[in-house]
Amino acid sequence: MAQLDSNSQLLHQSHLQVETDINQIPRLLQWFGQFNQPPLSEQSWLQGQIAIVEGFTNAARHAHQHLPPQTPIDLDVKVFSDRLVIAIWDEGAAFDLEALMQQTESRLANPLQQAEHWGGVLMQKLKDQHGWQIVYICPEGQSHDRNCLLMQKALTL
Repeated sequence: MAQLDSNSQLLHQSHLQVETDINQIPRLLQWFGQFNQPPLSEQSWLQGQIAIVEGFTNAARHAHQHLPPQTPIDLDVKVFSDRLVIAIWDEGAAFDLEALMQQTESRLANPLQQAEHWGGVLMQKLKDQHGWQIVYICPEGQSHDRNCLLMQKALTL
């Protein structure tokens, strides 16, 4: 993932910690509403909503499926003068998000016929069609460290 430009100015940032509960999505969306302002366009903000909901849903349903509901999921959003950065931290087992996105897209001629892995399809579409950079960082061999879904979108001025 490209490094942030040293000339980028941090304009707005916020952190939210929620329990592993899919019913936290309304709270998450309400919190993310604070970013619906320039320099984010309406389109970038809506894409950010999709990214954050899908990332959170994957952490809650998959990464934390065998963990207690009290296990926290941390969300960080930063708006720089030239990009939006979303980080979602989970404590689940590592997996290969890139392989999931490629596999999901390549095996489905019609995504409307699929019952699962919508997150993979949406993440791949954000990358391919809307210029998002998306990586899932999993520290190897360190059970106390968390995984991070890092999503970044350049802002057009």
